[in-house]
Amino acid sequence: MSLHVILSIDYEVYGDGSGSFEDLLLRPTDQLLGLFDEFGFKLTIMAEVAEIYAIKNSESHHTISSQIESQLQRAKRAGHDVQLHLHPAWFNAQLRDGVWQLDFAEYGLPYLSEEKIRDYVERGKAYLEKLLTPVDPGYRCLAFRAGNWLIQPERTVLDALCDQGIVIDSSVFDGGRSKVGRYEIDYTEAHHCMLPWRASPDNICRQDDAGRIIEIPIYARRSNVLNMLTWKRIAKQLRLRRGMKNRSSGMEIGRRSGSMLNWTYPKKFDFTRMTFPELCDYTRTAQRLAADLAVPCPCVAIGHTTDVGDLGYLRKYFHWIKQQSDVNINTFQGYHAISSLT
Repeated sequence: MSLHVILSIDYEVYGDGSGSFEDLLLRPTDQLLGLFDEFGFKLTIMAEVAEIYAIKNSESHHTISSQIESQLQRAKRAGHDVQLHLHPAWFNAQLRDGVWQLDFAEYGLPYLSEEKIRDYVERGKAYLEKLLTPVDPGYRCLAFRAGNWLIQPERTVLDALCDQGIVIDSSVFDGGRSKVGRYEIDYTEAHHCMLPWRASPDNICRQDDAGRIIEIPIYARRSNVLNMLTWKRIAKQLRLRRGMKNRSSGMEIGRRSGSMLNWTYPKKFDFTRMTFPELCDYTRTAQRLAADLAVPCPCVAIGHTTDVGDLGYLRKYFHWIKQQSDVNINTFQGYHAISSLT
């Protein structure tokens, strides 16, 4: 059966709130949309709504927030997908002396009160649907990705998603494991590295036929850490460190632990950090995983607007994709329309 690659981009500035909205959101997204349109492919934008809320409420950022909303509307009008991404630390963010100060006490969504979890999810979904249904009456916010992939402990978050009619989560990546302070994820027992499953409300990594949320994981493979040391990843990591000038102790939660000790790491299908050969290699492996399935198979790739640079490698990959008769570029909304799971 055919493979449906979902190229999803987390639409946000740096995780500590620093960086230019023009340089890290608007310009790179315009570049991506132009390339996708050229090939007739559709991008999935995971819009960080809490961040947009913060800048909409700042008088000095009205022009930027209007540009962001216009960009999301243009993308949806052109047939691209826009779904929900949340870093709740932005909901109480304050702009002080031109620097955004995030509320890191609210960094992990599952660690908030049930009332706040439900409120933030509801506000995020309502915002996107109010913004995008005027340009696409059939639009529906149906997919979610947790900020920094933090969706455990999952029960209250999954309940909140279900109650809002969100049916897809894409926060899990096989092998992911982190514990810093009170924030923790452990995806080492994920049901599959790529194929979707109905998630247990008590354990998102476990399949449960009665589950109401479909987990479509970010495709990841266990790799030796030395395989992560490509010139492209090193360059992007150095740029990230230079860009995040507003570090605080709260940002320490973004650090990974555990994997390095075993010299293995869950290498995600990251289309903004991989090279052309890496993208082809992951896609070929995904094709083999999907080959014997009787239903359309999704394969989620992740990217970040902060990592978008020269797109020559992606143009080359798109030419290669065009030659693969069993591979399509799809979106969460597109996959939902054809999937028996959802």
